Amino acid sequence: MTIPTDAVAALLAEVQDYLARDGSGTADGKVIAVIGDYGAGKTHIALELLIVVAGATRGHFHPFYLDAPADTFVALYRERFIPKLSRAEVRDRVEEYFADIVAKELARSSVTAGLADQLRERKVSPMEVVRSLGLMESELLQELRSALKQVTEKDDFGTALALFLRPEFEDAVWEWLKCGPPDAALVERGIARTLDTESAVLEAIGVLAFLYGRQDHRFVLIIDEMEKLISGPGRGEGTILALKKLMEVMGKTGALLLLVGLPDFLEALPIDAQQRLSAVVRARGLSAEETLKYVREANRQATGRSTLKPFSAATVRYLTEISGGNARRIIRLCHHGWQAANAAGTDVTQAMLREVAREQFELASPEDIESALTRTIDSRGWRVERDIKRSGITVDFWLPVGEAGDGCAVLVSRSVLQAQEAEKLRDAAIALQGGRNDTVLAMLVVNGHVSDAVRPGLDESFEHVIEHREREFTEDLQAKLSGLIARLEQGLRESTLETVRDRVEQITRQSSALHSELRTLSERAVTAPLLTDAVQRGLRAVFGTLAGVDDRDRGHSDPRFPEVSSRFSTAERLIDEALVPMQNVAANLFSRDGTPRPSDELSLDGVYEVRRMIDEGGRLLTLLPTLDLVVAAFRRSVFATLDTANHFPRINGSD
Repeated sequence: MTIPTDAVAALLAEVQDYLARDGSGTADGKVIAVIGDYGAGKTHIALELLIVVAGATRGHFHPFYLDAPADTFVALYRERFIPKLSRAEVRDRVEEYFADIVAKELARSSVTAGLADQLRERKVSPMEVVRSLGLMESELLQELRSALKQVTEKDDFGTALALFLRPEFEDAVWEWLKCGPPDAALVERGIARTLDTESAVLEAIGVLAFLYGRQDHRFVLIIDEMEKLISGPGRGEGTILALKKLMEVMGKTGALLLLVGLPDFLEALPIDAQQRLSAVVRARGLSAEETLKYVREANRQATGRSTLKPFSAATVRYLTEISGGNARRIIRLCHHGWQAANAAGTDVTQAMLREVAREQFELASPEDIESALTRTIDSRGWRVERDIKRSGITVDFWLPVGEAGDGCAVLVSRSVLQAQEAEKLRDAAIALQGGRNDTVLAMLVVNGHVSDAVRPGLDESFEHVIEHREREFTEDLQAKLSGLIARLEQGLRESTLETVRDRVEQITRQSSALHSELRTLSERAVTAPLLTDAVQRGLRAVFGTLAGVDDRDRGHSDPRFPEVSSRFSTAERLIDEALVPMQNVAANLFSRDGTPRPSDELSLDGVYEVRRMIDEGGRLLTLLPTLDLVVAAFRRSVFATLDTANHFPRINGSD
């Protein structure tokens, strides 16, 4: 079910304009961005586009919907795009494109003009024509490679696609397009790289879009969750340049590219990349009228009657208000509100919706919120007092700054859905500050959701209002608290000596927290079984060295099985690369000779970075050695099996 919101209408207008074009011009393609917050309906709008394209009666459309499986374009290409790509279809597109090149050559003579027409009508094979007439195949293939230069500056795609038409190379080229290492036969012909980088796979998508766009075929690509791909680790200038090139190619080849994601992804694009967008569609919250349409249509589809029962116009409007118009929340509240009303044998009430909202939106426990706050405060070394009374108000976390009663108060609340709840919190903030708005700051952490109707008043009374969201809560908390403490410290009028003393105490607390984390990590990592295993592996390594045998067999390759060797080498390289972030942190904290850097360079951010790496990478560091051994053992087993199979006798000419 799709409610015709402004965003839906805007996107469909762009798509209808695209479908009306014949795809033959240089500006017949489009690149559209659909942005919105979590649950705003971005994916639903994108899938609506697929339905419209599927119903198009003019032209041949080839739609691909890809949701980002990880934070790299390589994973997107390998795990989402390639599985949806038909090998036979790609070969047909290459053959059609080559047929047009050959037809253009034959049309120059009246003797072969008829054959040129047959090629354009796809009645004969271009390779058969080339060979039967003795045409210079190399010159024609060079034209194919030159045409592909519009997409990529490298010759390997043109060479590979030309070879794709020859049966003896088809398997090797297809394996290469699927990110496999190039076969020896391809390497001999200049195809040396593997498609395993961000820029390489984006070039590959651009090449395929180019091929589709040169016939009466329209390439439609939808990439969802773009924020993962743009803001992931290691995004360099090369990735952005390749994405800009893809956007340019899609626009010039009659293709349609739809980029879907949070507003962050659009902000991360440079200005010249944003200028390549044909349109930006913003998915916003549903209005009360749109929610009423949704409820009536849902009932019509379920019961055949367009009614609001068991809701009323008032409860639907209230539901829209407390959900902030977020489509995902609205659907969830409608579902659980209906269930609650059905169980009670009554219509849905506002009190019922509030209870359902708290059950559905308060996904974290109070203990989870408390732990997140404690970890953030400890990691920064701030002083903290818990559950204290100030101005008659119970403060969940009080972070004092200096000795004059200055500080930051953190209040923790459940979902704030009613005016009375918001008013109580506003009164608490006013009482805490007592007119000292510059020296006493208040922040509200909400485990759940804040209704749009009461949000403005809370924003006015508190420095920050943070709703708990699983993906970004810790980072948001860290940033907001750091900013408030920095403001307070900057305004201190105390002596330099006291300022230094506070900073030293902060570093001491931070160091203590860090040591505690290291101790916990070592207790988890250095267990008796792991120590026993390490000793056994050490003994095996010693005796293996004496016997001339490498226990891990790392880096071993067999020239008879180059592709297998390459796969294992890649696995070992990835294990090594997993250690790079930790090495970078160490390099930032210590000089080349191992001595700590001067204290002015060893910032609190550096210490916090170590703490963050322990949080996120501790388990990885304990698993990597085991994973390395597993890969080595698997390598030995595979090569032993292949070696045995290689000595089997040949029966009837087959292995």
